[in-house]
Amino acid sequence: PSWRRWPIIRDLLAGWRDEETATAAAALVRGEDVMERFGIGPWRVYTYGPPLVKQMTYRGRAQDYTMRIALCPHGPLVMELIQSLAGPNIYDEFLAAHGEGLHHVRTVVDDFASALTRLEGGGYACIQSVVGM
Repeated sequence: PSWRRWPIIRDLLAGWRDEETATAAAALVRGEDVMERFGIGPWRVYTYGPPLVKQMTYRGRAQDYTMRIALCPHGPLVMELIQSLAGPNIYDEFLAAHGEGLHHVRTVVDDFASALTRLEGGGYACIQSVVGM
């Protein structure tokens, strides 16, 4: 992958554990149906946004948005389908630019604040965040 060219990303990912893959989808029902045809399911569906989520940012400023996610364990991973319900947010951006498809792979670090500081020190910005679920 192209991230291997970027030393800070490569170094951070070296100690991370892949735990989730996420796909941006225009409609969860269609996505769940397709996945279940491949033997991935059943799905647990949740809606995140205000008032459940207390603090949200997008592109460096406070911004409310709402998304519906469907989660399903599949081997060592948790599969996630994401549907934007209200934006703006990174899911709307992704769908407009690329259509439905692989959006991100979640990893886990022992010290999130330290990892975020290292990324920001390397010139990467946090483009969306949620706190308080």
